[in-house]
This record gives sequence, structure tokens and C-alpha cells, in this order.
Amino acid sequence: GNLRMWFVPLISAATVCAYLVGWLAMFCYLLSCADITVKPNSQLKEVSFSGKDEIIWMLIVQGVALIWITCLLMDIFNYILIVGVCNWYFTSTNERRGSLKLCNGIMWAFTKNLGSIALGSALMTMTWLLRVLVGWFFKRLAESDGENCIVNCLACLCTCCIDICQRCINYIEERAYVQVALEGKNFCESAGQAMTLNKRHAADYIVIDGMGMLLEFLGKVTIAIGNAAVGYLMLTQVQEFKGKVDNPWVPIAVIFII
Repeated sequence: GNLRMWFVPLISAATVCAYLVGWLAMFCYLLSCADITVKPNSQLKEVSFSGKDEIIWMLIVQGVALIWITCLLMDIFNYILIVGVCNWYFTSTNERRGSLKLCNGIMWAFTKNLGSIALGSALMTMTWLLRVLVGWFFKRLAESDGENCIVNCLACLCTCCIDICQRCINYIEERAYVQVALEGKNFCESAGQAMTLNKRHAADYIVIDGMGMLLEFLGKVTIAIGNAAVGYLMLTQVQEFKGKVDNPWVPIAVIFII
């Protein structure tokens, strides 16, 4: 029964894709409300929003909603997995395996802890919006001043700081959701409690995170080697490709990197 957890990422991806399709349809509908003209001697069309500020604000709100709701959906499914794993851990004994109750995670996500999940996803949304705004600002500044090494250095510095902030928020968010699932407290209290536990057991967290990163790296390398091996067999054994490639190692290296 615990194999049901493997369906959660698939359902999460399908849900996000369905939302993106609906968002794209609404985006196209808003664009159709603008003034659309065909350029002379061209198949391209030009969209003008002059005198239609409400359309611009609707598009901005929809862009923010795209990031927020996408983060919210992903966090909801992550929270469901967290609740399932917590149930499995605390119901496991020496005589029997624990039960992975994903239904509890679904019920708690929408009835008890939706506000905490929404707050965590809102924090991630703010970092993404800040990244977009900073990128747009420095792009306009570069267009007005031309190639300026100081502006480029400031842009890289700001982007690096935002990336660090985003990683820190993501780190705190993941551990806060665990405390939300265990204690049922709000996001802020759970984040503080999670950081307190992290401080008390810093060495254990470092070892566990290091092992997780190592396993993730080994998994990526294994998948890359497997894909490269399949590519080598196809290039050397399949009749359609055999003899048509002088040096198969170049495409195999590309397959491995991709």
C-alpha cells in the first residue's frame, strides 16, 4: 500500500499542467481584449494596450497568480507526502510496517493547514517576483547605459543575494511543513521550532543532508550512464543508425550530459 506515494508526484505534475492550460487560456483571452493589428508585409501581429490600463493590471495579477498558485499546488502535494511519511514512521513497529495514510494529508492540507501552506508558498512567490523585478530593472538600466561593468557586477550580486535568500526560504519552508504536520501549529511557529531543532541537532542534519545529496548525485549519474549505454547500443546495433555515425562517442557524451 505504501507504493501509492509514487503516484503523488505524477498527480502533482498532472494538476500543475492542468492549471497551466487553464491559465494560458485566460491569458490568451485577456490578450484578445487588447488592440491587435497586423504589421504591413508581415504575418506577425502587434498587441497594443494603450488606453487599457485595466488589462495591464489584470495581466500582472494573473502573472503573480501563476507563480503563487503553482508554488501552492506543489507545496500541497509535498505536504501530503510529509504527512504520509510521518504517519508511516509513527505507526511502524518491530512486528509490522507502518501505514502511509495519504488521505490524512489531503484532509489536513485543505481543512487544517491550508493557511500555513499558502503562507509558505507566498514567501517563495515573493522571492520569484523580486528576481523578476531585479532582472527587469537591470535590463532596462543596461539598455539605457549600454555595456557597463559596474551595472553587470551589481546585477550579478543582486541575483546571487536573491538566490541565497530563495534557497534559505525553501530550506526553512520544507522543515516548517514537517513541524506543521507533527504539531499542527501555524507556519511561523513551526518554522521557529524547526530552526531550533536544526540548531540543536546541526551535526545530524548535516550528515543526513549530505547523504541525501550523495544519493541524489549517484542517482543522476546512474540515470546518465544508463541513457548513454542505451544510446550507444542504438548507434552501434540498430540498423537505421549503424554505419551512419563515424564517431558515436560525441553524441553519447551529449546524451550523458543532457
